[in-house]
Amino acid sequence: MNWKANFAVTSLYIAAFGLLYTMFLSYMTESVIKGNQHLGKANSIQTAMVTVNPQARSELYSAVGEYNKVLLLDRENISVLNNRAGAFYRLGSYKLAVDDLNTCIRLEPSEWYHYYVRGKCLERLGNREAAWLDYNQSMSLACMEVSPCAAYLTSRACNEFIKNRPAQNIASQPKRTF
Repeated sequence: MNWKANFAVTSLYIAAFGLLYTMFLSYMTESVIKGNQHLGKANSIQTAMVTVNPQARSELYSAVGEYNKVLLLDRENISVLNNRAGAFYRLGSYKLAVDDLNTCIRLEPSEWYHYYVRGKCLERLGNREAAWLDYNQSMSLACMEVSPCAAYLTSRACNEFIKNRPAQNIASQPKRTF
């Protein structure tokens, strides 16, 4: 008789654990979906990146809040970190975006897009040397991945970076002797 009672109690615990796990997964999925919806709304509201529309800013903050819920439970969720970094970038919080992208790169070092966005953030923060290294890394990874879109985005970022570099004083450069 005792084994039947133990079996019943164990079955009850297993069922309760399964229910909690299902609730946990639905909570995480719902937060990701809500965060992506807020990010999508912000992107559709915002047409130019010069100044962020107040309504788009509100949606971006809501998206960050939803992503934070997921990251409390799953700190290394690359897609959520990437999306939150994109929201931070749109909000002008480049340092926070770089922090998220550093984690993404640590977890998935072969993804070109993380280097590309981190390069854009670093350029906005004024760290041009690190931005240039990220653009180059992004370009080399994008070329290995057979994706015309990836190659186009990275090459365009490199060209804009070179075009917008500050003018150097020619007189201060050392003269070459042959």
